[in-house]
Amino acid sequence: RFILSYNKNCNELDPQIFTWNNDGTNNNAMNCIAAIIDIDGNKAPNRVGKDISFINATGIGDNCIIKIGDACFGAMFQADGVSYEECMEHKDEWGLSYCDSALGNGYDYYAGAVKACGGENNLLSESDFGLFDKLYDSSGKYIENSASDFGLIEPPFDESAVYGIELWIDSSDFREKGASMIEYTRHGWNVLWAFPDTYGIYTLCRM
Repeated sequence: RFILSYNKNCNELDPQIFTWNNDGTNNNAMNCIAAIIDIDGNKAPNRVGKDISFINATGIGDNCIIKIGDACFGAMFQADGVSYEECMEHKDEWGLSYCDSALGNGYDYYAGAVKACGGENNLLSESDFGLFDKLYDSSGKYIENSASDFGLIEPPFDESAVYGIELWIDSSDFREKGASMIEYTRHGWNVLWAFPDTYGIYTLCRM
């Protein structure tokens, strides 16, 4: 069972950035919908992350989807990118000290995440990294379904997968050198440098 809504004001897809798959779907299509899914049918209780899953859905019931200590975050989503011109126009409003003009595809997704969250200080930060340690046992092996238990997206099931799930983190200390993200896989997690125009990195907003 699920509830599905579609954003009619979704950003127009740029064919130079977003490619169409053989089955007719587009790799940006998920940004245009919001869904609440009952992932285990009639079983109870309905716990967020274990029984109920969200896709781009916020503002329903308790907005605190992910709890890290005393910190509260909404659901994971992929923020729309912004142009250099839009970033420069609103950077003070968004609390950005720098806008990147060297955008290979014309969109700054890190700045878009900051815009969506209302400031860099509302992104994940180093103080929140303890959550990702809880995804693995003492030997470093991924604990099955642990990401879902915490309200996160499960990493790829392919044990040989090189890439995992990536999330923007507060990069205010070195914004002029780019941006940073945290990536978690079935083999562990790591903090990596990222181009701000990289599409597909998720965002968590501090509530």
